[in-house]
Amino acid sequence: MLIILSVQLCCLELAWASPFSPELDAPLGEDRILVICSPDDIAIKSQQIDWAGYEERHITIVEVRQGKLQNSRIRDIAQCDNKREYVLIGKDQTRKKRWDEYPTNDDLYATIDAMPMRRFEMRQKMEKRRNDR
Repeated sequence: MLIILSVQLCCLELAWASPFSPELDAPLGEDRILVICSPDDIAIKSQQIDWAGYEERHITIVEVRQGKLQNSRIRDIAQCDNKREYVLIGKDQTRKKRWDEYPTNDDLYATIDAMPMRRFEMRQKMEKRRNDR
């Protein structure tokens, strides 16, 4: 079973998809993906997530339960073991970091903000603000 959570306009959007759905790989290359590798059901306290920060950094959360996600590049890149762990996949479709606990906003953002693509995005945003004045 796969759960894809994505942030749009600071609201939580929940979508269920079949493991064979073509939409599964859609976020690859467009978003940064935080993969939740889980041998069982988990509950994420949404209040601990800074949804505006996730949206700004183009973070999509994908949960892979017991390795049941089939035919997916997300599963192949994350290389989930049969234990709970959290894996960040960058826009370049490579594994960036792995955590044993759900990453804090500060740790996740520091990891992402140090990436070259994110730095480029921040520069573009600053230039756009300057040009809009």
